[in-house]
Parts: sequence; structure tokens; C-alpha cells
Amino acid sequence: MKARSGGEAMDKWLMPRDLPTDAGRRLRRHCPRPVRVNSIHPGLIDTPILEPTSGTEVEQTMIGLTPMGRLGRPDEVAAGMAHLASDEASFVAGPEIYIDDGYIAR
Repeated sequence: MKARSGGEAMDKWLMPRDLPTDAGRRLRRHCPRPVRVNSIHPGLIDTPILEPTSGTEVEQTMIGLTPMGRLGRPDEVAAGMAHLASDEASFVAGPEIYIDDGYIAR
């Protein structure tokens, strides 16, 4: 499976890594009709993949990296996504939304 954009062939694995920065802009530029392209960047979120770190020093290190002193919850990420998909955000196009408790702003 290949995606074409700007004359470049992108492997299906390259596209997801590139999407938050450049590919979103390319999608808007090359789409035959107006579309909204937004990207969500979650921070340290308490999901099943982190279960092995529960109660360990690794978990405490991750928590120490967050300004609120806790991991995010999946529903907090989902709320951001739901807002972007809602009618209230119908004129929102192009932002990179960081749902990371301010981690990126440190």
C-alpha cells in the first residue's frame, strides 16, 4: 500500500510517523474537496500498555514528568478528539493539539 503526495511515494509506515507534522498539510492541499485535518498528540496516558510499569520506579518517573503529578486518562484524550469532531469545532482546521498536561511546554 502506497500513498502519493507531492510526487513522493510514502510507505504505509512512513505516513503515520509523518502525519502530525507535514502529511496533514499535504492532505489538505491535495484533497479534491475541503477537509479539516487536525492532529492529537497525547502525552503519558494510563493505558493497558503501561500496566507492567504500575507501582514501579518507571511509573513514578513518568508521573514526575507531568506538571499535575499524574498520568492522563484515555477519556481526557477522547474528550479532545470529540471536541474536534463536533459542530462546535467546525471552523477548526490544522492545529496540533497536545493533550499532555503541558509536558511539551516544559
